[in-house]
Amino acid sequence: MHDATAVIEVAGMRTDPRGPWALGSLSVPADLRLEGAMLRYRAGARPAAARSEGMLDRFRRIEDGRGILAFARLHGVLGICAKHGLPSTHGPLPRETVDARRSARQSLSQKVEAPLYRCLPRGWPDVAEPVERWLHFARQTRAILSIAAALHQGKQPNVKDWATALEDIKPAEARVASASKYAKDADWSRYALGAFVDQRLLLAGARPAFRWPNLATQPTLELQLGTFGALSMQLAIAITKTHDLVLCSGCGQAYTREKRKAQSGRRNYCPTCHERGIPERDRKRSEAIRLREKRAKIGGHAQPGRTRDG
Repeated sequence: MHDATAVIEVAGMRTDPRGPWALGSLSVPADLRLEGAMLRYRAGARPAAARSEGMLDRFRRIEDGRGILAFARLHGVLGICAKHGLPSTHGPLPRETVDARRSARQSLSQKVEAPLYRCLPRGWPDVAEPVERWLHFARQTRAILSIAAALHQGKQPNVKDWATALEDIKPAEARVASASKYAKDADWSRYALGAFVDQRLLLAGARPAFRWPNLATQPTLELQLGTFGALSMQLAIAITKTHDLVLCSGCGQAYTREKRKAQSGRRNYCPTCHERGIPERDRKRSEAIRLREKRAKIGGHAQPGRTRDG
């Protein structure tokens, strides 16, 4: 499921601001541009409204800077922070939580102001987000969708997909060992997949927020998402198989089927492969293989001493 509105409704929430829950709006910052290895924009300037439809599918297909810019112009930015290379919506990391508490206790004893924890996008307000970090999160998204699709289809997840999913999470040697372990054991894969998606939602800072702007309006609960949050929510919903999540027979990537259910034993193709004519190409190749096999079988029954041309 790609529409963020539908995602929230499936989760038991509503996008009607008069209802108990409201969906926070997404925005595209001003002056978006690609300069070398950086996506640049001006924060704080009046943003444009962002689209939510098709976010997850477009994000997983990002492979270069041009793809990043095209996505950001439609759906907004990730807000990568300078210190951690993570979306700036993330909360304190484990080590920093301990340090922040210690700092707060010292500040109270010395009667000075304690520093507030909050990361901002890199270079804010003239933000420069590294292209490499966008590509990292796009790779992870592709890998996680492929792992989920394999598990849903009763197949063994790919070790390389797990190694990609564990980037930034485990050191190189531990990543290889864990990837091999998860790929061989479906139960471990499901457990690790759940932990990964849950961590994505935490990084996104997806949470309810109370809003009561003035006396003329009713108070509302708003689900704060942001672009990375909407992507994380859509990823979680996709993996729950609100629609069929399957592996494409053409490109090997996971995609969601929103119309007909995928049929076991038959090839299934994503929309992009359909546009490229991959199903027709594969059909012709299969026909050519069957024809060669048929000719070889006929030739094998030819009488000794005679050739097919003779």
